[in-house]
Amino acid sequence: VVSPANCARRGWINVEADTLECEACGSRLLFSTPSSWTSQQ
Repeated sequence: VVSPANCARRGWINVEADTLECEACGSRLLFSTPSSWTSQQ
């Protein structure tokens, strides 16, 4: 499950609305959800 807490536990920080960055190596992950998802998903 992708959540702020799960990402942070693994060293990822939120640097933009849809972008995570690894604190260790600086890699970036663009993450977007399908428009059909609700904010609860």
